[in-house]
Order: sequence, then structure tokens, then C-alpha cells
Amino acid sequence: MFRMFKDGVDDLVMVSSPSNSEITGQLGARFDREIIYTNIGDVLIAINPYRYLPITGDEHIRMYQFSTGNDTPPHIFQLAERAYRRLTDDGESQCVIISGESGAGKTVSAKLILNFVTAVSPGSGISGANTTTSNSNASSLDSEPSRASRALPSTPVTNPGGPPGRGSAPGIPGVASRGATRGPPPAINNRGGAPGTPPQQRGGGATRRGPISVEQIKRVILDSNPLMEAIGNAKTVRNDNSSRFGKYLEIQFDERAAPLGGVISTFLLEKTRVAFQQRNERNFHIFYQLIRGLDAAKRSEFGLSAPDNFYYLSQSGCTTVEEVDDANDFKEVCNAMNTIGISQSDQMQIFQILAGILHVGNIRFEGDAPARITNRDAIEWAANLLGVEANFIHQSLNHRQIQTGSARATQYAVPQNAEQSTSMRDALAKTLYDRIFDYIVNKINEAMALGGNNKVIGVLDIYGFEVFERNSFEQFCINYVNERLQQIFIELTVRGEQREYHDEGINWRDITFFDNKIVCDLIEGQNPPGIMRVLDDTCRVAHSLDSATVDSKFMEKLIQGFKQGHAHLQITKTDSTAKEFTIIHYAGEVTYTVDEFCFKNNDNLYTSIVCCMQSSSLPFMQARFPENIADAKSAPTTAGFKIRQSAGHLVKRLSACTPHYIRCIKPNDRKQPMSFVGARVEHQVKYLGLLENVKVKRAGFAYRHFKEIFLRRFGQLLEPKPGMPNNIGEFVNWVRANVKEINPEEFVEGKSKIFIRSPETLFVLEEMLMRKLDPEGYRLKIKAFKEQERLAQQKAGKHSLKTKCLIQ
Repeated sequence: MFRMFKDGVDDLVMVSSPSNSEITGQLGARFDREIIYTNIGDVLIAINPYRYLPITGDEHIRMYQFSTGNDTPPHIFQLAERAYRRLTDDGESQCVIISGESGAGKTVSAKLILNFVTAVSPGSGISGANTTTSNSNASSLDSEPSRASRALPSTPVTNPGGPPGRGSAPGIPGVASRGATRGPPPAINNRGGAPGTPPQQRGGGATRRGPISVEQIKRVILDSNPLMEAIGNAKTVRNDNSSRFGKYLEIQFDERAAPLGGVISTFLLEKTRVAFQQRNERNFHIFYQLIRGLDAAKRSEFGLSAPDNFYYLSQSGCTTVEEVDDANDFKEVCNAMNTIGISQSDQMQIFQILAGILHVGNIRFEGDAPARITNRDAIEWAANLLGVEANFIHQSLNHRQIQTGSARATQYAVPQNAEQSTSMRDALAKTLYDRIFDYIVNKINEAMALGGNNKVIGVLDIYGFEVFERNSFEQFCINYVNERLQQIFIELTVRGEQREYHDEGINWRDITFFDNKIVCDLIEGQNPPGIMRVLDDTCRVAHSLDSATVDSKFMEKLIQGFKQGHAHLQITKTDSTAKEFTIIHYAGEVTYTVDEFCFKNNDNLYTSIVCCMQSSSLPFMQARFPENIADAKSAPTTAGFKIRQSAGHLVKRLSACTPHYIRCIKPNDRKQPMSFVGARVEHQVKYLGLLENVKVKRAGFAYRHFKEIFLRRFGQLLEPKPGMPNNIGEFVNWVRANVKEINPEEFVEGKSKIFIRSPETLFVLEEMLMRKLDPEGYRLKIKAFKEQERLAQQKAGKHSLKTKCLIQ
């Protein structure tokens, strides 16, 4: 059942004359009625309303649970239900790939998917859904206005009106009132780890100790969200809660389709944000939560005062976010740490090291090599909090320890000037934060760990394509990964679908589309070498030069390597002053400034700093630096290599699942509620390839599956002979004779699969099957659905054609 308007159809496949402008107009007409979800077949388009919409509460979960698709309007719960039912019915792993620009609503979309799946799976109390929900059923794809809207809309976290959150973190010392005094560094308590606790190692698998209930797994999945956002999200100029890392969460299911485990894979943490943010941006949320959430005694003990007093927090001129309560969010962080099993001692040591990072950022250097420290107070605080000697950390920052030779290596310290020492200071801060991040991710995985090869639903949430006033190595890496994800989308929704028709012997005329493989090869190619490989080669042979000189060498090699030109690469200057190159990405042109490209790509931590941290009196700190510095046989891998490796692994994991797509769209760049800028939306419609997707869907088939599986399921419809028919022809003949609503031409038989043209045909078959196998259940389902639809419409308000948003 499609709710058809002249403008604003539920499924863009139904548009009579599809074009980029027509698709934009259809989306605008729906947005004008406060309808933010639209389908292209199985692909969901979600437009960020930047405001509260009451469309994701318990009544909507009930409405979409068990829905077949034709009886409900487009919704993120519709897609989540489809993924979950395919997991249960077909026994195949599923993944949800969410893409879009920064601020388009990807993070909240990911949380809504997880919320629905955990609610409808066995063990919940809402006929499969969670009835403990209060009023927090807001839907805003914008995750910025408050932590209330950042929480899962149907979990008992924080209500929009501002009641208490998840509690005051019982058992956590130091989480209460505000206010702090600053003085000389006192003796630090809580230095000792839990007695007998072995050091935690980075990475690796995790082994669950003893059985864990389904409800505990669900609690870990949901409670870990505010913790991951605290350590991995930050305010940017485009998004107040931007994910500054990529996350792929796989929920593992048992034979009852109940969640029994999970694993989080993370990549591309924006470590540089620890030391630098652009104007009007913030550092990671956790720093502000720490300052505003710890009690006065702990703040005094850690030397914490207002964010303006710390260089790492004040340089951007922004320390607060409107309607965000950092102190209350800190309580959620502590509660999540309890849930995933981080001990009280380790929690305090984590907070202590985070405070130490802020003091590290206040260390100032001056003069030629070896640089002198201008403010002894900052290094005393940093050393005390990190559990090391102040003179040792000073020596580690203004001297770079390098090794020459191989069999008989010689170690010697090279004095560093003020600029070089500052770079080493920032490298220390970024590494400390990165290793705390890895530790927390590993603890979450330990809390969910499960061995074996179970079916999964994976949800990918990664920061979107980025274009800033100044784009550096971080944006280069982010946009590369987005190119790879776009390649997957093209492969599976356009090229893959057309290739399948040819392989199955279906009569098909190919539809042309832009293939961004040429851009991926430009960045990662081997022959000729792509930009990343040119960068790796430069870093490998020019390790003894200063950062600016190495960057110049990189530009020289890049200009030489592409002297014949490339359709998607532009370099305006080709002399020694060249500092920029432009890539024409699938989403548009981006100009990258190469300053510190090579330094960031090396991603090395100097031996002197490692030795200093290994001398820490904190057991937690010692466990974060397990390196064997005596083993220097193999060259360290670069950041670019790790990113290519991670992207390849991610693509492999996604390709092993049945994909579902959510394409998030920003209606405007000002985060203005219910404002739709047509030109801005049409640009996204173009580069997301929505028109090509519509054309393929209109000309192709809505459903396909292997013949045996199809017949095993729908062969049960045949009367008077129950069971599987002999072949597809017999089934189609039965449909021709018994089902007048279905045109037999809807079915096309391939070599190994059967294809069905329209989704309505599949909906009719599913409804007939349920009516036959469970007539009483079918009757109750229809009755329940009508009631839930009535309640949902009553709460959300029926959509009228009255203008509700600003269309530009």
C-alpha cells in the first residue's frame, strides 16, 4: 500500500519522470509534511529535520514489528524490521550501511537501528519491544541539540523535558558537585590497579567468562553508546555531535534470533583533535564532561579548572554546546563504565590520565635545541598525573631518540628546538588518548565477547564526506574511506544488480552510471602508484628530514608521478612552492593542504617517550605501553597503510552480509529546523547516485532469491498438494489459476534464482502464507496493526498539506 500524493510519493521508484530535480522536489514535498523518510525500493533516504518529531517511540516499534512493508509508510524501523526478519527467516547475516555528510544524521540513525533490533528480539517486554521507555521517543536525525536527543530514543536514558538521567553512577567516587580550586599538584590517590590484575593489552580477541543473559547483552549494547560518543565524538562546525571515528558494530544472534554477543570494530580515530581543533569546534566530549562532572575534591586533586585554562580546550574559542549538559553526560559515562566492567580503580586512573593530557597541552617550549620549558607548573602537573618524573618527561620531549645501524644498533638523542618539542608533546597527548580509546573499546568487546560463527546484524556508522576551509591528512583519509563505501554501494545496488541479471540470463539493457573506482585507484592504486603509496614511499626514504622538507618532497613526487595528468586530480602549482592538490571526489572537489601530511602519515611515537611512559608508577599506564623498544627489526607501518588495511577488512566484512542502505541528507548547512534548501539537497542527490538507483529499480526486479529457498517457503501455499512444488513453472501456473491479484508476468526465472518485479507481489504472497499457516495470528496481527497505526498517528499528528517548513 503506497500512500500516493501527486507530490511526495513514498517510493521514488513510483515517480513518473525521474530526474535529479524531480527527486529533490519529491523529497521537499514530503519534508514539507514533516515526512523525513522516503524509499527507493529497499534503500532508505533519511532527511535530518534538526528538530523533535514524535515518530520513534514504543508505539512505532509495535507498528513496524512484523510489518511486511506494504502496510506501513517508509521508516527507519521498516528497514530495521526487514533486516531482522531476513536474519530470522533466511538465516543470513545482515548489515546496515549508513552514509551521508557530517551532520546528516548517521549516528542517530545507527542508534535507532540498534534500538529497534534489541527491542523486538526475544527477551524484551513489548511483545518483543522494550516497555520501560519513558517519554524519550523523539526523532531528530540531528544528534546535536542535547544529550537527550543523542540517546537512543526508546531507551530509559534522559527525557526531553530534563528529568534525571541514568543515575549518579553509584559507587564512583568523585561524581557530584561543581567548583574546583587549582594549586600545586598533590599526591595522587588511586594509583594502584586492582590487586592481581594483569596488564590490559591493546587489541586482540576477548573471552567471555561464564554465561551472560540476553538482557545483559542488550544493556551493554545500549549503555555503551554514551561512552563511545564521549570518547569518540566532538562538536564540529557542521555537527554538535560528530563521530570522529568509524564504528562497525556486529550484534551476534542465537538460533532464537536473540542477541547473545557482539563486537565493535573501530578505525580512523581523529587523534589530531586532541591537540588541535578548528575555530568554533570542541575537543572530544569526555574532556568537558570530566571537568564539569567530577566533584570538587577530584577536580582539585587533578588540577582541573575551567576549560578556558587549558590550551587543548580553549584554542578554538568554543567550550560549551547549547542545551548539552556535560555534567549529566559524565554520569552516563560512569554508568556505562560500570556496565562494561571497568573497575573503580581503572576508571579513576583513566580520568587521571585524561587530566594529565590537558596539562601536557599546557607545556610551552622556547629557544633552539634543546628547547627550554617556559612554565614549570604545567610539566609538574602532567608528570604527577601520569606517574613519571618531571625531568624524565622534559628530556623525552626535547630530545628525539633515534637508532642507527641494524645488527649493532646505536641509540643517540637528538636535541629538538621549540617547534619540534611541541610536535613531540602533541604526539604524546594523541597517543595517550588513542590508547585509552582502544582500552575502552576492548572492554566493551570483552563484555559482549562470544566465540563461534554466529549470524550477525552489523551497523556501520562512520563520519561522512568532509570539506572544510582547510583540509588536511585527516580529511584525506576520511574521504578515501567514503569513496570505498560509495564503491560498495555502486557495486551492490547498480553494477552488481545489472551483472546479476546478465549472469542469470535475464533480458536486460544496462543503465550507465558514474563509477568512482577511478578515484579509489587514484588514492590507493599500485600501478601506477596512488597518492597514498607515493606518500608512504616519501616517508620511507626521507625520515631524517624536518616535516616541511618532507612535505615538499612528497609534492615533488606527486607532481612527477602524475605529470601526464589525471581526470580527477588537479595540481595548480608545479614548482617548489606547491602546497596543495585537489581531488575531484564522487561528492565534489576537495583541495588538500599537505602541511604535516608526512608527519601524520608516519604515526610514530619516539622511543624516548615510550620509555618515559613505561616508567610510570601507574599499573594502568604501564599496560598501555607494551612495546618492546629493543626490537627494531621491522619498519613501522604508516597511517595510510593501516587505513587501507582497515578499509579492505571492512569491505570484506560488509560484502559477506546482505546489505541494507540508509542515505542521510542534510536539508541545509545552518542546522535550521525544518528548512529545506533545494540546491543543497540536489547536490547530495546527484553525488549519492539516487537517480541511477531509481532507474535501475524501475527497470529491474524488487526481489530475487534462489529457487530452492523460494519454493521451500512459498510452495506451502499450493493446494491441495502441500509442500514444495517441483519447479518454478508449476508454482507460476498455480498463481495464474488461483491468485487473481498477481500478474504471472511478475515472475521471471533465471538460471539459479527467481526474480519478482514489484514488491507488492511479494507482499501478497507473504500475506497469503501467514493467512494459511496461522489464520488466528493473521487476524490478531491485522487488529493489532490497526490499533498501533491509530495510536502512532494520534501521537505524531496526521500529515496535512499545510506548509510546515521553509522550502528554498
